[in-house]
Amino acid sequence: MVKILHVIKEHGDTIALDIIKAQGKIRNLAVLLIHDGVLDHDLVVPGITIYAARADIEARGIETDIVLLDYSEIVDMIFGSNRVICW
Repeated sequence: MVKILHVIKEHGDTIALDIIKAQGKIRNLAVLLIHDGVLDHDLVVPGITIYAARADIEARGIETDIVLLDYSEIVDMIFGSNRVICW
């Protein structure tokens, strides 16, 4: 179970990334990229798992090695997290 799930909807959200990096040093968290946030699919934050919505990746024709989730898996992840922060 993830304590904090950050959902990034916008491409290039530097404020969200700064907070994620700071929290990642002390907490168990994950990042989910959806909508235009998937344009940051090359995002690497040491120690933090990055996921992306499969439908949004495919709709934009992006090829990536990060873990892709279907909508049912995204729902499970949201409800399995202690906190969800949407950016």
